[in-house]
Amino acid sequence: MNISKIDSKYAQWLNSVPTAKNNAKEYAETLNHRNAVSVETEKDNASQDVNLILYSGEVTKSNMKNYSGTPITECEIVPSSERDYTFEDALNYQYNKQFTIKLDDIINGNVQNIKLREPNSPVPKEFIDSLKQSDSAKVYDSAKSQFYIMGLNEDTSGLEHSIDYLASGYVVSKKHLEDTYSGSERENLLSKLESDFDSAVKIIAENTAKEVGGFFGQNEVRGETQKIQDSVIKAYQDLVNKYSEYISKEKDYAKLDGTDNQWLKNDDSYMACQLRKVAKADKISETAGEGKEYYSLEELQKTKDMVSEIKSYSSNGKREISCYQSEEEIGLKMAELDLKGEVFNKYSDVSDSLKKAVSQSIQNFISTLPDRLNKQLAEERKKVAEPGRMADLDEKQIFSVYHKVMSIYQATKDMLTALKEGAAYGKNQHMNRTKDSQYSFLNRYGNNGSIFWNNFFKNTLKYREDAITPDLSNNGYIDKKSGIETLSENWNSFVSKYTDDKNIQLSTSGFLGYA
Repeated sequence: MNISKIDSKYAQWLNSVPTAKNNAKEYAETLNHRNAVSVETEKDNASQDVNLILYSGEVTKSNMKNYSGTPITECEIVPSSERDYTFEDALNYQYNKQFTIKLDDIINGNVQNIKLREPNSPVPKEFIDSLKQSDSAKVYDSAKSQFYIMGLNEDTSGLEHSIDYLASGYVVSKKHLEDTYSGSERENLLSKLESDFDSAVKIIAENTAKEVGGFFGQNEVRGETQKIQDSVIKAYQDLVNKYSEYISKEKDYAKLDGTDNQWLKNDDSYMACQLRKVAKADKISETAGEGKEYYSLEELQKTKDMVSEIKSYSSNGKREISCYQSEEEIGLKMAELDLKGEVFNKYSDVSDSLKKAVSQSIQNFISTLPDRLNKQLAEERKKVAEPGRMADLDEKQIFSVYHKVMSIYQATKDMLTALKEGAAYGKNQHMNRTKDSQYSFLNRYGNNGSIFWNNFFKNTLKYREDAITPDLSNNGYIDKKSGIETLSENWNSFVSKYTDDKNIQLSTSGFLGYA
């Protein structure tokens, strides 16, 4: 979800949007449908047919063109926090202020009241010169904080980046505001600024606590949710203090003194970006949030990634385990997940309490999985003509493959050997069952075995060559990749988040002796 609210300040924010000429009527229905004033709008709740997407980096389906005349296929209405806010961004922000847009005019389709920037129009040299020659006195743009916050998309931004982005933005805007105003006006603006940023941080903290701590709770691990939430807020506060101290000593951190671009000092987005750059070089943000009572942002991000990995074995995940799969496939995937937990414990360098919570969650997920799958099968049997072909999963067979993989790992301490030999064992067990009428009658076995096991050990290049012709024994269904390639890619992608150790990277060639 995007952490910003679409509220009465939205009209001010729209002033900075590089819009295309004569599209106001196109916008009217969309904006009216999606963004009523003072209503919080979440991406997940948005209609799929909306043409104008008001989140950074999202795709728009309209025929709009941007201010340089380029057709907009990826409409970045607000500069994304995940890239540098550049000189050009600051320049366009200043230039677009003159194209005043009232929200009521857009909603009502009053095109005659709307002044829009010409497509293909660059920022005039005269305007750039006027900025360079303007009085460098402090000017504070009260709408800029919302513009800034809206650049952050929690769905695509890492936890460390999100908090760093908010802390640097708050510190820069606070200093700018303090230098510009005095008295009650300053206090009121400071209070509003603090509220805006604190609200954004609170949402991120609550979402992280829910995603990680809530998941632990669902798997019988208690007591982590509040600590996780407190840790995110503490890290933000630490970074605010560190950035505040830094700019009090390094007043020209953006290196603008003595240049003809003094106007950039009034662009908080630009200044915050420069602050993050120099802070990263000086490593001032690396220890934010650390301490016995709190988790660091780094270890929370690693744990969050691990929780996402566990969830990927649930419905619709990349490594989904479903009630339609064979016992041997389920057992192998359960062991695969358990071994990923071993990678996390060995290489993540997070607190022992987080390692323990992850391990307990994985074990709870594994131990309860067969019952959950059989409950799903019971519901599915009600919908089919031959329910006997969807008999309950054999829990003993599932765990025979799972325990085989894990026993190999315990004996060898070699995860790759465990996966390879375990996969060979699983396929052998599966194919033996296809010869037994008790199992070959079931949809998940058949006389020829499942697609998963038939395709698992195939050489990738040979497999792709064969896949040109539909395999009738698999009802014409063709996977895009062999099982060993899918497993290797997923395993290596996961491992790379925690270590560069090549000794635990899978390669498809390593499976050749196990087919």
